[in-house]
Amino acid sequence: MKILFVGSYPPPYGGVTTHIKRLTNLLFNVGYNITILDVVNGDFKKINKNICIIPLRLKYIKLIVQSFSTANIVHIHTSGYGKYWRESLLIILSKISNNKVVITIHGGLFPEYVSKCSAVSIFCLKFWLKYSNKIIFVSCLQKNAVKKYILSKEINKFEIIPAYLPEEKGDMTNNDLKNSFVEPDKNYFNVLVMGNWLELYGLDIFIYAVKKLIDNGINLKANILIYIYSEPDLSYKMKIESLIESLNLRENVTFIPETDDTSSVYRVTDIFVRPTHTDGDAMSVREAISFGIPVIASDVCERPEGVVLFKNKDPADLAQKLQHVLDNFNFFKIHVSDSEPRAYGEKLVQIYSNLF
Repeated sequence: MKILFVGSYPPPYGGVTTHIKRLTNLLFNVGYNITILDVVNGDFKKINKNICIIPLRLKYIKLIVQSFSTANIVHIHTSGYGKYWRESLLIILSKISNNKVVITIHGGLFPEYVSKCSAVSIFCLKFWLKYSNKIIFVSCLQKNAVKKYILSKEINKFEIIPAYLPEEKGDMTNNDLKNSFVEPDKNYFNVLVMGNWLELYGLDIFIYAVKKLIDNGINLKANILIYIYSEPDLSYKMKIESLIESLNLRENVTFIPETDDTSSVYRVTDIFVRPTHTDGDAMSVREAISFGIPVIASDVCERPEGVVLFKNKDPADLAQKLQHVLDNFNFFKIHVSDSEPRAYGEKLVQIYSNLF
C-alpha cells in the first residue's frame, strides 16, 4: 500500500513532525511505501527506496502530481490553524487522483479557531468533512467544536485517536546528556518543561511557580530543565531569559540543546511539567508517562490517567502541585509506572486497511 502524508518531517521536532516521523517508521516496518509532502521544509530527500520527502514547492510539481497519482491513501496532518483553503485544494487533487483521504487535526487551539471562523473558512471545513473518508481528532474538544460550530452530518467519519506513538528509546547506556549537568547530588530532582518559544507554552507560568516556592522559603531540591525544539520567537525568548535573570533563577535553570534523540532528555528527567495555556493531546505528556516520569499539567484538556492537574495560568497552584509531587515523589513514581499509555499505531493501520 502507498500512503502520501501531507505535513512536515523533522527537523524541527514538534508534536506533529515527530508523529509523522514515527508513523512513517511504523508503516515502513510493516511494508508500506511512504511519500511525505512537506509543507515546511524545502529539501527533497530520499530516505530509502520506500520513503521519500517532497517539498510542497512549485519546482517539484511533477513529483507532487505523480505522488498523488500513485498513492492509495492521502493522509493530511494539520494543526487546523487557518489555511483551510490549502487543505481543500489538496483534497480536490486527491479526489481527481481517486485517493482515499484521511485528515488528522492536531492543534490544541483548533476549537478556538473554529469558533471564530469566517464564512469562507466554514465552507472549507465543511468541504473537508464532506469529501474526506475519515477525520481524526486527537482530543474530544476538537470533535465537540466541529459538532457545535460546523454542524456537520458526517459524524460517522469521526475518530478520536491521540497522536502518541512510542519512540525507539535509543542507547540506554548513552550518558552524554546526563554528564552535562553540573549537579551530581542524587537528592536533587530534574524537573523538565518542554515546548516552543511561544507564550501559549506557559514557560513564564512555570518560572513564576518556581520562584514562588523559593520565596516561600522552601529548599527547592530541583534542577530546572528547559528543552525548546523550535526556532525562537526572539521577543518571547528574550522575555523568558530576562525573567529568569530578574528572578535570580539562572543557577536553577539549564537550557538543553535540541537533539534528535529526545529519549535522552526524558532519561535525565524526574518530573515533567506541561504548563500550556491550551492543548490538543500532548504527545510529550504520554511520552513522559511511557518513561515512568510523574507529570504535572494544566487542566486545559482531558489528560491521561495519573497526571497531576493544576489550574491553567495559575503559578501559585502549579507551585503547590510541584511541591506536592516533590515531597511525595516515590508515590507518584510508582503510580505513573502503572499507567503506561497505549500506542495508537495499530488503530491507524486498521483505518488504512479498511479504506484500502
